[in-house]
Amino acid sequence: WLKGKDRVAFPTHRCFSAPSWANPANTPEAIRLMAANMTEDTYKEEILGEWLEHDGAVFERIAEAFVLPFVPVGKMRWRHAKAAPEPDHKYIIGFDIGAHTDFNIFSVWDLATREQVDLWRVRGEDHDHVLEMLHACKTFWGGATIYADGNGMGLPIVARLAKRYGQGVVDRKWTSNALKMNDVTAARLLFQQQDWRFLDVPWQRAEFQSYTREKRPSGIWAYHAPEGGYDAAVA
Repeated sequence: WLKGKDRVAFPTHRCFSAPSWANPANTPEAIRLMAANMTEDTYKEEILGEWLEHDGAVFERIAEAFVLPFVPVGKMRWRHAKAAPEPDHKYIIGFDIGAHTDFNIFSVWDLATREQVDLWRVRGEDHDHVLEMLHACKTFWGGATIYADGNGMGLPIVARLAKRYGQGVVDRKWTSNALKMNDVTAARLLFQQQDWRFLDVPWQRAEFQSYTREKRPSGIWAYHAPEGGYDAAVA
């Protein structure tokens, strides 16, 4: 596309764009269904046929999402100031598995209220100790289902969790970049639609604010923390 715009340097290249409704095989209903699950910039690219060259921040409306009050519990835990386990509510735990020098994150969500109710950030502990802390977290929140990052070094950890909890563990391993992009797109939609609310913990907010995307020459979006930064809370 970029070469096609430069007729001097690349005289043999051409570029064209058209909106989805210019395709006679498309219908207004099909376009509407596709657009329903797209972020604003994806809509511009996929439906309007626009070329977006900007890189930068991934999540919008951060201020509207990070609004919940919290209470520090020691140096590694932040709980919702008012939330407590409800017997008729279902809870889930997002577990990002880190190396010994990296952070392990437990992020607990109440599916009834769509609110983050608990957050743990652990570093410098061996995995046996981390898993016992995770067990304490799971028990406190009524046996919450664990969604664990089974990528890379997380694979054996998820296997240990599955052996201990059976179907109480879901492996959130990305087997392709497309799956990762689907998850990131879904998260971006949650922010745009203001569907979920986070604990306003400064370091967590900062990780979401600084999470970055860039378009590679292949046209694929790459998502990552800035150099020297962290993205464990996002993952």
